[in-house]
Amino acid sequence: MKNIKAWQVVVPLMVIGLAGCDFSKPGDGEYWSDSYNWVNFSGSYKNPNGGAVVVLPGTPAAGGTNTVTETVDGEGVGSLNGIGNYSGSLAHQSIVPGSLQLSSADWTFHDDGFGNLVTLGSDFTGTGHIFYASGVWSLDTKPSFPPSVGGEIKARYQYTLTSTVVGGNSDVINVYALTLLQEGNLVNMTDSNGSQYSGKLGSVSGSNGSVAGIPLNGDQVIAQYKMTGRNNLTGRDVEIVGTLQGSVVRSGAAYYLANRTMGGTWMESDGTTLDIIGVAGQVGVTVPTTTP
Repeated sequence: MKNIKAWQVVVPLMVIGLAGCDFSKPGDGEYWSDSYNWVNFSGSYKNPNGGAVVVLPGTPAAGGTNTVTETVDGEGVGSLNGIGNYSGSLAHQSIVPGSLQLSSADWTFHDDGFGNLVTLGSDFTGTGHIFYASGVWSLDTKPSFPPSVGGEIKARYQYTLTSTVVGGNSDVINVYALTLLQEGNLVNMTDSNGSQYSGKLGSVSGSNGSVAGIPLNGDQVIAQYKMTGRNNLTGRDVEIVGTLQGSVVRSGAAYYLANRTMGGTWMESDGTTLDIIGVAGQVGVTVPTTTP
């Protein structure tokens, strides 16, 4: 009988054992699993009805709008040019009447609440205007002395954000989109204010058997997730838990994950509890190959 060497048995077993293993992800000490690669929940999630994607828990339908006021202080809008005529646009629109102040080393202009920018100094006179809706402004300082060159012009003002209130919900933390990146079972998310959150997927299963990692046409896939991070806008720590869902659609040999939704609970460290209502577009998914 022909002898079988030990390495001839071990190698095939090693190949089979690699399927669905966990691997250390370099740099962060986390682990990711390739068994999650057959689903793809990456994308930008937004409220399907408009407005915020992170909202107060639902109440009876009310409709209408929700308005919040934000303050900007120290925004650079230009430099002194040695001439005295200036114009530009503020970084935001819907300026609150009476809130704008433009200042430099030479002068300070105040908004009179009617769109006029007026000076209070005694060494010069000037005129100006602010268009509240667009944030466009202009100044003519008419200096009685040689104006400076190169000094910065700064603005202080308030502006309003108005969004649709869906089902009586209010966008109290002003998050209008959640951009999710999935890598295996690891998920990283950035909100529309630039705050970042990270975590992992829990169980991923299909209602008709996709749990094995092979998508089935028409299957409804559900993935649990948990993420943590810090909301830069509120300055509070956040824990987010919920589910990601999508429908498997087959077109020829290609598979897609359609009707993707993100639902969950957003919990801030001060006790604020909010709901997540998000949808994202259809994406392709990879069908894993089986090792013989």
